[in-house]
Amino acid sequence: MDYIAEEIFKDKTPDSKALLLHGFKRKGGAFVREYEILGGQFVLSVKISTDVSTKLTEEEFGDEYTLHLVPNATGDFVGKIRDAYKKILSEIAEECFERNAFKCEQTKKIISHISKKYGDEPQFLWEKYSDCAVFRRKSSGKWYGVLLTVGKDKLIPGSCGKVEILDLRIDPSSPAAKEKKYMPAYHMNKTRWITVILDGSVSTREIYRLIDASYELADAKTSARRQR
Repeated sequence: MDYIAEEIFKDKTPDSKALLLHGFKRKGGAFVREYEILGGQFVLSVKISTDVSTKLTEEEFGDEYTLHLVPNATGDFVGKIRDAYKKILSEIAEECFERNAFKCEQTKKIISHISKKYGDEPQFLWEKYSDCAVFRRKSSGKWYGVLLTVGKDKLIPGSCGKVEILDLRIDPSSPAAKEKKYMPAYHMNKTRWITVILDGSVSTREIYRLIDASYELADAKTSARRQR
């Protein structure tokens, strides 16, 4: 996979039904489709299986074109081809792939639970940070959960490796705010948010209850009452 495709399809998994609806055809164990670039001067062949491979061919002579994949290649013509190439791959990623940023089974259960109960999906607001997503309450637009992947040492000094975490709103006067098994909020207000490490140290059912409380606190009316 070239560096452009690798960046666009990072942490994403193909959806076979979406690929077929998007015009891809099954060929062996892969999905294939061709696109015209620059009014048909070039033909881009895209093949999706366990990864994404591409081949750009100059239509008139049948020669393969690769200059758009050279990072330091500049000029108006190669720039137009590179932009068109990126646009096509980005559309495929958006329409036919699902984000797979989080690997922990507990995280996946939480995402599924929130989707079923509240109809909310994780929102990836920052393209640069593909392993950071928020859950937003529709009625108020406020966040009630933030999923991140961080170095464990940022939470527990001296620890190694990375962990997936969930930031949640908390009522500072509630007993849960004093629980030692929850961490001070990472990158959030430490009085009104907590961090839960998604490594099984806190049960999934308990996290569901915390999510319910956070969802309630993200309600505009609840916030207004607490400010009186």
